[in-house]
Amino acid sequence: MKRQQRPLAAKIIALGLGMAFVALLAFLPSGLFLPARIALVIFGSAILLWAGTRLDATWVAFAAAIAAVLFGAADQADLMTMLGHDVIWLMIGAFVIGGALQTTGLASRIADGVARRSKTTNGLFWRTTAVIVPLTFLVPSTSGRAATMM
Repeated sequence: MKRQQRPLAAKIIALGLGMAFVALLAFLPSGLFLPARIALVIFGSAILLWAGTRLDATWVAFAAAIAAVLFGAADQADLMTMLGHDVIWLMIGAFVIGGALQTTGLASRIADGVARRSKTTNGLFWRTTAVIVPLTFLVPSTSGRAATMM
């Protein structure tokens, strides 16, 4: 069965309404300072763009970081300091490894092998667990592991 596509106008209207809702939510709490409100709008918009469009998550994250600096929610020096942090590069490396596992098809072959050999739900659970546990040493980031397992 083929999945029906929504018209482009409906997608644009839904995305616009979602962003308006995010902007409204950012200005409801009276105790937030302006930079926090701006950061909330940027974060909500990034989530909507990531989940509601076909834009690559990398470009959405990059645009959100640039918007945070341009609109004053973050300082440029703080952004550059964050990019130099070891944990950030660990996350980037984990996503690169996860992407490489998906691109090469290794993740699909492993998943197919696990599913083919499992005859019961219980067996599928234990085989999947047996595959995920060693991945904790190969892909140290939880998000990178999740990207691999998708």
